[in-house]
Amino acid sequence: MLYRVDYIVAVMLAGFALGALLSRPTAGVSSSRLARSYYIVAIVLSVLRAGVFTEGMLGSHAKSWSIVGGCIGDLLGLTFGALFGLAIRRQDARDFLTSSSILDAKCVALAFSFAHGGSARLLQWFR
Repeated sequence: MLYRVDYIVAVMLAGFALGALLSRPTAGVSSSRLARSYYIVAIVLSVLRAGVFTEGMLGSHAKSWSIVGGCIGDLLGLTFGALFGLAIRRQDARDFLTSSSILDAKCVALAFSFAHGGSARLLQWFR
């Protein structure tokens, strides 16, 4: 039986493998540029997921919006895993993973995840 946690870990491991495959071609890209790119991707995906969640709760076709929101969540997990895969072969891996853009993006994605989970629980009470 596949549990939700197992699925999330599998998505992150797939992202790690993808990042490890792309780590050699991106070795010449500066850490700050990669960090800013991750920041932009994480913010855009988090805002999209929040919008899709809101539309699913307030609009029609809740099941299809839920599937779209799940796919966006999987993309967030995939990019999170890819981040560590990219860092595995870098000389400045510690600086890359602890740069302010990376940490800010992780905090924003985590905040959106907690807000998403909390609002989903809250809205279940009213249904």
